[in-house]
Amino acid sequence: PMELDLRGKRAILTGPAKGMGAAITRAFASEGTHLALLARDTDAVAELAAEVRCMGVEARVVACDVTDPGMVRAAVADVARAWDGQIDILVNCAGITRDGTLKKMPEENWKAVMATNLDSAFNVTRHVINGMLERGWGRIINIASVNGQRGQFGQANYSASKAGVQVYSLVMVKGPAPPVLTPLLDHRTPFTIAEPDEDIEVQTGGDGSWSSLVVAAERVKPHHPVHLIERPLIVK
Repeated sequence: PMELDLRGKRAILTGPAKGMGAAITRAFASEGTHLALLARDTDAVAELAAEVRCMGVEARVVACDVTDPGMVRAAVADVARAWDGQIDILVNCAGITRDGTLKKMPEENWKAVMATNLDSAFNVTRHVINGMLERGWGRIINIASVNGQRGQFGQANYSASKAGVQVYSLVMVKGPAPPVLTPLLDHRTPFTIAEPDEDIEVQTGGDGSWSSLVVAAERVKPHHPVHLIERPLIVK
């Protein structure tokens, strides 16, 4: 793993209210990263923001429904103005489940999961990616799931959304400026969220185009500390 120096970096996080999102927020704060927390319910993240401010970092709480492109555009613009355009890291962690068998799944449950888990990543990324490219450094962390690879009964919507996140991220790696921009996932990334002392299995794709860090990030519980690991991503 590389030595991380995130002091003074500035990160936007979606889905920070609980679970993995809250754990990731604490992990970045412990590394000295300033944070902008995008949340539909700002009251739900107020206590977390106060907590990480005690670590000596800025924590801005921004009201935003990340499934709404207009709200996202305005929220990111507000953060960019406050930070003089410096947005170094984006963590797309917003996610929900609306489980049910495929034959009984209401259309609204399919759309809600797709909008929150997949569309939101596009909604936010498109407003930060150009600034990262212009500054020559950026990290975009997309939270995927093993169910996006193998599928899960009763989670057709969730599994499809996470499969979409994986492919979306791999396409980004083939974009204009890797490794300046490094799209990342929880278990197929050079920059992963892991529990302390967790064994991480490193795999390489047959064509050498990606490295896989298999880590069960879903096991992260509220208030469970996590640490950040960065590894180089090989892109041919």
